[in-house]
Amino acid sequence: MEKHTYDPDKDGIIALAQLVAEVCDNVDTDSKVAAEAAARVVDVDAEETARIADVNAEETARINAINTHIGLPAAHHTKTIDASELTAGILALARLSGITNTQIAAGAAIAYTKLALAGLIRNTDIKSDAAIAESKLALARGTQALFDKIVADIATHAGVGAAHHTKTVDASELTAGILALARLSGITNTQIAAAAAIAYTKLALTGKIKAADIEAGAGIPLTKLEDAVCSETEAATLIATHAADEYAHLHRATLADFQATPASGTFTTTPENINDNNTGTKGEGDVIGQYAEVDFGASVKIDQWRIYGNAAHFNNGAWKIEYYGLDSAWHDWVTGITTGGASWTTMSSETEVNCSKIRLTITTVDSTGWNMCGELEVYHS
Repeated sequence: MEKHTYDPDKDGIIALAQLVAEVCDNVDTDSKVAAEAAARVVDVDAEETARIADVNAEETARINAINTHIGLPAAHHTKTIDASELTAGILALARLSGITNTQIAAGAAIAYTKLALAGLIRNTDIKSDAAIAESKLALARGTQALFDKIVADIATHAGVGAAHHTKTVDASELTAGILALARLSGITNTQIAAAAAIAYTKLALTGKIKAADIEAGAGIPLTKLEDAVCSETEAATLIATHAADEYAHLHRATLADFQATPASGTFTTTPENINDNNTGTKGEGDVIGQYAEVDFGASVKIDQWRIYGNAAHFNNGAWKIEYYGLDSAWHDWVTGITTGGASWTTMSSETEVNCSKIRLTITTVDSTGWNMCGELEVYHS
C-alpha cells in the first residue's frame, strides 16, 4: 500500500474528500493481493502433485527390484563353513589359533632363528645320521684322542673271549681264593660234618645239657655229679618213704574246687554267698560260733587264703578258719582275722594242710552287731 500525503487547510483540518479517495484506493489494493495469493496456491499444489508422482515412481521401481531379487535363487546363500570354498583373499593371522606340529608341513623349512625354544633338545630330536662334528660339541672331558683310545680299548676287549662270562651261581666253580666269613650266614648243625671235632672250649653254651644230649652208655660216675644230688642209696630211701605216705599224692585244691559247692552252715543269713564269686553279696552271722562251711568233696591240700569284708564294719569283729583233717576232726588253721572293710585282704600263705572241708567261724561279733563276709577264697598256691 502506498503512503499518501494529506493537505490540511489552514486550520489543520483534512478534507473529507481526501479521506474518501484514500479508502477507495485501499480496497482496490486488497483485492489485488487476494488474487495474487490464490494464484500462488494453485502453483504450489501443482508442484507438490508432481513431486509426489516422482516419489511414487521411485518407490515402485525399488519394490520391483526387490521382488526381482527375491525371485533369483542365486542371490541367496548360507554362511561359508567349508574352508575349501575360500578361493580368494588372505586370511588374517588373528583368525588363526591352536596350531600344533600336526598342522605344520613336513617341508615347512621354518628357520631355526624363528623358533623360541624353552626346552632342551633331546637325543630323539637328533637324526641317527646327523653326523654332528666333534668340534660342535662342548665336552667337559673329551677329545678326539680320548675317543680314539676308547674305540681301541673296546676293540681289544671284544677280542678277548675270556673277558665275557655269565655270573657264577654254582659254588663248585669256585676253585681258588678263600670265602670271607662275612659271606657265611645261618649255619646249623646240618652243615657241620659228623667228624668236625669242634673242641668243647669253642662252644658258647647258654642252655643246659639235656638227657638227650648224653649218650646212653656215657658212663658218667656219681663222683662227677654235684654234691646236692643224693646217692643211689639215699634216693632209694626217699622213694620208699614217699611211697609209704598215703597223703603225698593228694590233689592241690584250686579256686574252682573251692567255689564248686555252695557253702552251708549256721550263719543267720545266706552262708552260700561266701563262695559264689560275687563280692556284692554277703553271708552274715551275729552270734559267736556261727559258721559257713565249704566241702571240697574230696581230700585236698590247701596253703593260702584271703577274705572280702563289708563297708559297714567297725573292724573290731573277728573270724577264724578251721579245717576238717584226714583224722576226721576239726582244727584251727588261721585265727584272729578282723572283719575288715569292703576290699580284699592280701593273699596270705599258711602251713600246708590236708583236709576235705573248711569253716569260716565267728569268734568276736563286730560292733555293728554283725560279722559280714562278701567273699572267701581258700585253695593251694
